[in-house]
Amino acid sequence: MKLLKKLMAALSVLIAVGMLAACAPGSGDNGGSNGSGGGNGGGGGTGTGIGTGIGNGTVINNTDNGNVVDIGEVIAKLKMTSIIRIVEGLNQIDVDYVVYDPYNEYKSIYVEVIGNGKIENIYLNRNDTHVTINNLAANTEYKLNFVYTTSNNETGELIPNTFDSYELRTLMPEYSISIYKISKVRNILTYKVNLDERYTISAVNVSMEFDYRDIDADTGETVMKHAKEDKRTTVNGNGKFVTDSFDISRYSIESDTLIKLTIKSVESGDSTLPVKDTYTFKFGR
Repeated sequence: MKLLKKLMAALSVLIAVGMLAACAPGSGDNGGSNGSGGGNGGGGGTGTGIGTGIGNGTVINNTDNGNVVDIGEVIAKLKMTSIIRIVEGLNQIDVDYVVYDPYNEYKSIYVEVIGNGKIENIYLNRNDTHVTINNLAANTEYKLNFVYTTSNNETGELIPNTFDSYELRTLMPEYSISIYKISKVRNILTYKVNLDERYTISAVNVSMEFDYRDIDADTGETVMKHAKEDKRTTVNGNGKFVTDSFDISRYSIESDTLIKLTIKSVESGDSTLPVKDTYTFKFGR
């Protein structure tokens, strides 16, 4: 919203000096009481009558991190229906836009959201400048088609017109796993999963793998086997981490055996998000 407030402020100034209607070259003779004839005038003139002038070299701060936009680009976007900025989040996309429909020709304005096996139309308010597209899947590719419809004068048929299109991906939450503690008395291995507080999940799926020695029941010989166990850990709320345990009492694990813990996926609502974060350590160290 900060960006659009600045854009509308720039628009108000331009209207006040008669610039927006035609964006014609400025004239030094018409510079106002604070006008400047030093080459900073709008449209390449010698003054605009608004202090030092708003020329093509003037920029405005359009985001909190200091990115800038040329005023000429701002003027152009304000004179047409345009997408000003798109910001991807974990499960949402924020869009700043401008609707320019001086003759009230648009019957509807919407964004077609294609991704995650779904197609959804979200209608835009022509009197607003911001929309948030919610309930998206994290780390997923989406295509956004921005459309306005007009009416055929003879048949009344609605005609869709795509004025902008974007292909982008929502962000990936950050997770990590590590060993929390091992109880040699109870033979319990406890692990810790660091969570991403920005993304609400209901469960995290973890696996544990290692090699161990066992006695073959038929031959009595010692053989190497591979153990793999899975665990679904319930997550309540948006804490910073969660812990859970594996019972390893039935295994004969030698010192320095490599044990691998892996976050396979996390669950959020009806969707499962693959993660694949791995932590390996030596048993007994």
